[in-house]
Amino acid sequence: MLNVVDWGGEGVPLLFVHGYGHHAHLWDVLVPDLRDRYRVVAIDNRGHGDSESDPEYRYHNAAIARDVEAVVDYFQFDSVVLVGHSQGGHACLRFAGRHPECTSRLVLAEAGPDIPVDRGDAARPESLRLLAPRFDRVADYEATLAEIYPLLEAKARASFAEHSLRRTPDGSFSPKLDARFLRRESKRSVETRMKFDRKAWLEKENARIWHYLERITCPTLVIRGEHSPLLPAETLRRMVSDVLVEGRAVEIPGAGHAIMLDQPAAFRSALLEFL
Repeated sequence: MLNVVDWGGEGVPLLFVHGYGHHAHLWDVLVPDLRDRYRVVAIDNRGHGDSESDPEYRYHNAAIARDVEAVVDYFQFDSVVLVGHSQGGHACLRFAGRHPECTSRLVLAEAGPDIPVDRGDAARPESLRLLAPRFDRVADYEATLAEIYPLLEAKARASFAEHSLRRTPDGSFSPKLDARFLRRESKRSVETRMKFDRKAWLEKENARIWHYLERITCPTLVIRGEHSPLLPAETLRRMVSDVLVEGRAVEIPGAGHAIMLDQPAAFRSALLEFL
């Protein structure tokens, strides 16, 4: 079962979809600026936040896209604005390509084709500290968050930390993620990685992404972090100049993959200006 946060509001529905390791409350700070014009909702992706884990480990882009479709159907949205980051963006662009008639605007933050085979860490190596299986206190998580993302305002940092953790039986705290995400060196994960041909999958996935981009007809904003390891600058140019019907591009200086955490003010400004 998926958890969806519904902030209410008036106007066209706006659906936020986060990426790996985050949750619906990533977007809390943006809600006050949007509720007077939009009905604002956000998904906890499967295996994240307060949504259930998938026993079959179906966490690929296509599965998240089907969840977006399910949420839109559940709320009976005839038209929707989609804002997706990373994997959430890949889900949103799939939805927009499949359902151009009910996608009024689209924002893709660090989401596009030409994903490199050797991507390194999608955000920063130190961000993996936020996926430690145990924290003694919520304050410890918040302090780590402040160290990695120093420009994140205190209120946003506290909200993000509060919603990122669940209390464990021994009184400590663990990230709200499928526990299998946190066991990176388990025997099962090693065996799975050995069987998975990432290069072959990426060739097919990148072709699928270009295919869906060609079918998108709504105004689309693509936001890239200056130091992005996943969205090449040339790919961004091709997306907005050669493929998208109404494509716009913004590059955020000083940001990596987690744009809204690296440079929250610049991300907020770019998003609100487009919307």
